[in-house]
Order: sequence, then C-alpha cells, then structure tokens
Amino acid sequence: MVALLVFGVSSPTTAGSLLPERQPVIQVDPATGEHSTRISVLIYNVKAIPWPFLWGRSGDLKKIQATLASWQQAGTAPDVVLFQEAFRDRPRKMGKKVGYPDWARGPKKGDDAEKLPSTNNEFVTERSFMKGERLGKVMSSGLAAFSEFRIVKRIAQPFKRHACAGYDCFANKGLLLVSIQIPGVPVPIDIVTTHLNSKKSSGVPDTRSFYAYQLQVDELTTFINEHRDPTHPLILGGDFNLRESPNRLKYVREKVTFPFVRAWCHVDPSVCRSKVKGVDPWHSQDQQVFNGSPVVNVEPIATDEVFDSEDGKVLSDHSGFLVTYRISWFADTSSNTQLAQN
Repeated sequence: MVALLVFGVSSPTTAGSLLPERQPVIQVDPATGEHSTRISVLIYNVKAIPWPFLWGRSGDLKKIQATLASWQQAGTAPDVVLFQEAFRDRPRKMGKKVGYPDWARGPKKGDDAEKLPSTNNEFVTERSFMKGERLGKVMSSGLAAFSEFRIVKRIAQPFKRHACAGYDCFANKGLLLVSIQIPGVPVPIDIVTTHLNSKKSSGVPDTRSFYAYQLQVDELTTFINEHRDPTHPLILGGDFNLRESPNRLKYVREKVTFPFVRAWCHVDPSVCRSKVKGVDPWHSQDQQVFNGSPVVNVEPIATDEVFDSEDGKVLSDHSGFLVTYRISWFADTSSNTQLAQN
C-alpha cells in the first residue's frame, strides 16, 4: 500500500497535540479594514544522523533542545519549527518536550512509496550496491514539524521508490505538509518541508545525483499542486541542496515558481529586514518559499540565522533559517482578491 498519510486529527505515531494553543495578536487597520498578524517559521537541518553513520551528536542535540526550551519559556520561540535530518528520537520528540502544542513527522522508515514509471528504468537498473542504492531504507525521512497552533491536516509522502541517488537512499526521504489554523485567520496556512538529494555527499557522480534531484523536485511541485488548498497561503521550507550547483538552482527556480525568501529580501531590504550574513541569497542549502492566496496573503518581513555560534562552535553543519511573515486579510472577500493580486 502506498504510504500517503493524511490526517485531519492527531495520530499517535505521526502527530500529537497538547492544547491550548497560543492566541495571536491581530491588528486591524481602521482606515482600510485590513487584518494582520505575524508568524515565524524556523527551518533547521539538525544533523541527527544515527550510529554507525555518525556519532557524538547527543551533546549538541541536547543544547538545541535546551535553546528551544529557553525560547519557549521567554515567549520568543518560533511559531513553527521544521527539522530536517531528525533521524534520532530526541529531535523527533523535541517539540513535545519543549512545549509545542502540536507536532507531526514525515515519512517513516517502513512507509512504502509508489514506483517510478517505466521511463526511469535505466536509472533504476544502474543502482549501486556499494553506494547504498540497493540496500533498502534504514532511516526515516528525518522530517518533523512543531507548531504553536493547531495542525488541522497532515500529509506525509515518501518520494517514489528508487527516486534517490547514492547514500541518500538509506533514508526514506520525502515530503511533509501541515496545515496550521491560526485563531482569527480565515483559513489555515499550508506549510511544506522537504530534504532533497545531496550532491557530493551522495557518493555518486553529479549526473546521477542531479537526475534523482530532478525527480524529487518534480514530485515536490506535484505534491504542492495536489495537496495545497488554493485558498490557503503556502510556506515551503527545507534543505534544498542547491548551493554551488548552477544546474540544480536553475531547475528549482524553473519548477518552483513562487518567490524565495532570501532572494526576495535581498532585492528589497526595505520591506524585509534581514540579519542573514553574506550577499548571495543562493549561497545556502536552506531556503524558504512563500505564496499568498485569494483569501489570505503572506509576505516575509524579517529573516535571521540562529544556532550559528559566534565563538565558532556550531551545533550542526547548518544554521537555522528563521523567517517572520506578515499574514494579512480583509473581512470583505473582494478586498482579499485585490490584496492577492497586488
């Protein structure tokens, strides 16, 4: 059976809920009638790869948890946290432990997937045993989501069988969508996370890893088209593995046609305050993408990098990428349509 998991309620194996949820601050412009609030989304590849592939990660993972817990206690925690490479128990359960009211996880190790179509037979038959492409899945997708707001829908879907290259095939990589309902906002926000095939770390030639990458990007766009509600705004975030790879960047930008936050904020800093280091918005694996709807608009207004210690000690091989979005809407639906067009 194909493992496309859709939940309108909590599942003990893939999700949870500790309500009540946080109540947002909603502002109303008396001149225009526009309603607005804010939501912050953190994406973070936590490098929680299990033994025997990697060891010595327990201390750093404990520090990540302690930091999130301190933010929760201070009331400054991100509203939504999206983890990649959360293969170990600690990061998968971290949301509940630090106090997030709701959570979900991506495809598990044993979740089955659809087969690649026959047009990919040559790619499938050339799989390498030595590079792990024929050994089966020994890890989950590593995807997890924690939310301050109620998750009203969860969809976890692995990439198609054999749509991977090299050592990446050890993990059952795929896609996770959570629809969060912010109290007072007319419709939920659809949030998607993923972790696309690596390049050099996959251990196979670039031509092979790029082919798998294309397959996964195609699945990502199909997944969004099929499962995103068109009345819901969309936020997509994850490890895109596109840094220093012009062909990957070109392919992603052709297929994912919504604005990328880093590039958006780089073009016009006056509308999006950025604390991110560096001047090249594409010199990062970690990207967020956004798109409004005819009902509710979404736009980034601030970005930051977290978990990037100034003393040179980092807790992962990635920084966390934190984006604050402004969510806006009108009670009059005709005004909402105009807002989305603008």
